[in-house]
Amino acid sequence: MEQNSAYVQLFGELNDFLPKTLKNKPIEVSFHGSPAVKDTIESLNVPHTEVYKIKVNKETVHFSYRLKDQEQVEVYPFTLNDQGNLFSQNCFILDVHLGKLARLLRLMGFDTLYNSSYCDQQIIHIALEHNRTILTRDIGILKNGKVKSGYWVRSTNPEMQIKEVQNRFSLCSKAKPFTLCLRCNGTLEKVSKQDIFSLLDEKTKQYYNEFTRCSVCRKIYWKGSHYTRLTDFLKKVCNQKIERVT
Repeated sequence: MEQNSAYVQLFGELNDFLPKTLKNKPIEVSFHGSPAVKDTIESLNVPHTEVYKIKVNKETVHFSYRLKDQEQVEVYPFTLNDQGNLFSQNCFILDVHLGKLARLLRLMGFDTLYNSSYCDQQIIHIALEHNRTILTRDIGILKNGKVKSGYWVRSTNPEMQIKEVQNRFSLCSKAKPFTLCLRCNGTLEKVSKQDIFSLLDEKTKQYYNEFTRCSVCRKIYWKGSHYTRLTDFLKKVCNQKIERVT
C-alpha cells in the first residue's frame, strides 16, 4: 500500500505532549490508506480529550475525518471560555496518582471520586455513567475512545496540580469551600456541640462551639488551626477572598 503523509501543527498547551525538538512547528506524519484524523493526532501522544478544534486545509473537521495525502492539519486546545461551556458539571474522578489532589478539590467543594483500587476501566465506566471528568497522570486512559471528558494533569506537585486544574476549569468562581468531607466526599452538615460532646477531646470541648459532620463517614470538623491554614492556601490558589459556606 502506498505511503502518504500529512503535516500536523499543534497549538498552545498541546505542545506539552511533544518532545522539545517537535514543539511549535509542523510535524510530518506518515500513514497508509486514509486514517481518521483522531488516530493521527493521538499517534503524536495527544489525547482527544485535550483537543477543542481541528482544521484540515483551513476547514473545521470532526475527529472522524479521513486524512488524505499532503493535507495540512491544525489542532487547537481549549480556551477558558470553551472549558466553561463544556465542563459546567464540575464533577471529577481521579486516578491512583492523584489522591492529594482529590482532597484539595473536595476542600474547594467539588464532588470528587477517588479510590486507589480503581482500575482504568472502572474509572472510565464511572465517568461515563455519572457524567464525570477524568483527571489523570496517565495519558493512555484519555486516548480510550469511550472517554468524553478528561484532562492530563501536568504537574506532580499537589499544590501546583490544584492551581493547574483551577486554571483549566475556572473553578474558583464556583467553589463552595468546606462543604465536603476531605476523607470520603460526603456532604458536611451542621451538628450541635451537645450531640457530639462525648466524641470530642477536652481541648476541643473547651475552645470550639461550631461543628459540622460528614453525612457518610461521620467525621467531625471544626475551625481549628487547620482551618486557618487551609483557608490561607485557598486564597493563594484563587487569589481572592475565600469564606466558608454555611
